[in-house]
Amino acid sequence: MGVIARSMLGPQNQDGLSAVVFVKSTPPASCTIDGIQVASKCTLGRGTIRVVEASDRIAGRFQLEGRTCTITVRPRTLYQLFERVSTADAEVLVKMANDVMTASDEELFEIESSQ
Repeated sequence: MGVIARSMLGPQNQDGLSAVVFVKSTPPASCTIDGIQVASKCTLGRGTIRVVEASDRIAGRFQLEGRTCTITVRPRTLYQLFERVSTADAEVLVKMANDVMTASDEELFEIESSQ
């Protein structure tokens, strides 16, 4: 999500971009926050990221100079990652990881932007 947001909004440095992450506050879903911090350069420590408890979705809303993009993990992707993982054996997990790594952004996420 953070990489997509930086690509869409084009911040020149780590200042100015901010994020609101909508996610459940327990692992594994909350690990999304770590990924967004690394990829977007928005951090809890600098106060450029805020977390909102959401048990029904994983999404990030990114803002820069009045422009916004919202990136939401598609429900199908969430199901595959969280429901199937708990019962999958190692072979299935490797296949799932490969599927996610080779999927396009559009397959994994719903992406909206406003100017």
